[in-house]
Amino acid sequence: MGKVDTYRNHMGNVMKEFGMYCKRFAETIYKKNNVYNRIIGFVDGTMQKIARPNVNNEQRLAYNGWKHIHCLKYQTIVTPDGISSSFIGPFPGSTHDVKIFDDSKTLERLIF
Repeated sequence: MGKVDTYRNHMGNVMKEFGMYCKRFAETIYKKNNVYNRIIGFVDGTMQKIARPNVNNEQRLAYNGWKHIHCLKYQTIVTPDGISSSFIGPFPGSTHDVKIFDDSKTLERLIF
């Protein structure tokens, strides 16, 4: 078996295993809310504080008025076991979470 076939075989196993986890995650979340039975994780935005940039335009981009800090922002999808299964970023600290969600096309990637 060549390297490509070995890789495809490995990825197939990873996807099967992730599929089993997804089923377990959905069952766990459903037990908590008794409403939605197909949720496997939660979208979460996070900020990483950075030093104040020296250039004025960069300061405005990096500044987060809500937390009053200079930062970079990231979007993750967190599963019930606390693992981040998706990590997107960085985005400027001034970027709203909804804009990050829209720009990252997270919804399109999740609905299939």
